[in-house]
Order: sequence, then structure tokens, then C-alpha cells
Amino acid sequence: MTACFGDPSYLSPEQVEGRAVDQRSNIYSLGALFQYLLTGAPPFAGDTAAVLQQQLNSQPPAPSTVRPGISAEVDRIVFEGARKKAAVVDI
Repeated sequence: MTACFGDPSYLSPEQVEGRAVDQRSNIYSLGALFQYLLTGAPPFAGDTAAVLQQQLNSQPPAPSTVRPGISAEVDRIVFEGARKKAAVVDI
């Protein structure tokens, strides 16, 4: 069993499943952080087990649904970061 450190709200699906991580995990976690910065709440709520299940199976709400006035472009950026099983991209 691999130890995992960090707040469950910002773990990538790969980390939740105990798989190898790469830059996609960082992008996912950054997207979750953006969600928090924009809305004042992490992408998913609940106890640790519920949050981890949501990390694997759910899409977070669009920031604009929580904070009206956030543009569709910002929603798109956050959703892009929160994509599960995204392709590796050079940035």
C-alpha cells in the first residue's frame, strides 16, 4: 500500500486509485485549486470517502453555477483541468 499525503479535495483520480502520477495529476489538482479560489469551496464536499468517490466518478459544478458572473471561458479552463484521464500535453 502506498502512502498518500494531501487534502483529499485536491487529489487526482490517479492518486485516489494508487496509480502512477504524472503532469496530468498536477493539472487536475491545479484545476481543483482554481475551483476553490473562484468559488470559496473545494470541487467536492462530504467525508473523505465521499470526496474520493466523487474524484473518480463525478464532474465538479461549473464555477459560474456557484458564483454568477464567472465567464464561460473560465468554466472551460477549470473543466479542462478537472478532466479525468486526460491526455498528456506539453505545456
